[in-house]
Amino acid sequence: MKLIPMEGQPIYRVRSSSSYTTVHILTRKLEEQQRFGLLLIKEVSWGDKKSMFESRDVLTSWLRENKTTMSMYCLGLAVVISNQKEQQAYRTKASPITAELYGCPRAVFDKEEDALEWLQLQIKYYCNKWALTSF
Repeated sequence: MKLIPMEGQPIYRVRSSSSYTTVHILTRKLEEQQRFGLLLIKEVSWGDKKSMFESRDVLTSWLRENKTTMSMYCLGLAVVISNQKEQQAYRTKASPITAELYGCPRAVFDKEEDALEWLQLQIKYYCNKWALTSF
């Protein structure tokens, strides 16, 4: 897992195959108390269902506990899933359920370029709305 800042922007890119990794990254970003956008490239991991559900529960619990802080600092979370089958399952099952949990705008994409463009628009929107000049 590596958190990579996108040059000149408060956007961070990370590859993740686990909710444990996502929780760790989000915790680190929230501790900095600076606004950010996160480009999460979800790597498909077809592990056993027990591990998958356990990982999901960890993320759900963390999001419930940190929703207020997420809504203060996270300007957007773009999830990239290139596997069409996984993306469709995520959009139809996980997306509606977890949309409220994140406390920030969230969208699913199949290409990094589209996700980055969406995050840039989110940041521009909030800069204008809140007159943000620094992150």
